[in-house]
Amino acid sequence: MPALECPHCNAYVNFVQVWTGETGLNDRGNRKLVVMQCANEHCKRTIGALVNASNAAQVSQFWPTSVGGKSFPDVPGDIAETADEAHRCYSIQAYRAAMAMVRAVIEATAKNKGITSGNLENKIDQLALQGFIREDAKDAAHAVRLVGNDAAHGDLATMILDKPDALDVLDLMDDILDEVFQSPAKVARVRANRAARKAAAQQSTPGSP
Repeated sequence: MPALECPHCNAYVNFVQVWTGETGLNDRGNRKLVVMQCANEHCKRTIGALVNASNAAQVSQFWPTSVGGKSFPDVPGDIAETADEAHRCYSIQAYRAAMAMVRAVIEATAKNKGITSGNLENKIDQLALQGFIREDAKDAAHAVRLVGNDAAHGDLATMILDKPDALDVLDLMDDILDEVFQSPAKVARVRANRAARKAAAQQSTPGSP
């Protein structure tokens, strides 16, 4: 079993071969195509690899070599996981999949705030009307919606979406999550910490009850 740094969980672990190609590739058949699974019980994701035909522990190439996600600690779990998945899709150049995930994040964000009726366009407008996002964030959300619509419902064979475009949409998604969830959470923590310090100071003051 080869030991590699898993591109999914970043742990240096053994990989277990779960599929082997029928024919050798390159080098007159000295290498073969395999699929291997990460042995980390918290990961278990797979990678493709070219290995030595007579010694599968010798890996000459594997992919993806890196998968980059992003954590959103103050965002509700299901939304944070979907946003992370969008970033992971982007990192392996699966831009259409990333855009579909981004659209799902915006939809779920509205539902989390109790906005469940109407289409996504109406939900975004309601997020602004109810004060969850500013006007410029509303425009950003609509831009995300339109690209996500193209990815989810458009003609994928002719859809043109390059890396800079996808990154711009991801950045907009991150801004919206910050606006709706992360910034309010940070403000709440600052206020709570300030109140706690004030209460502690009053208790330590001589003569205080």
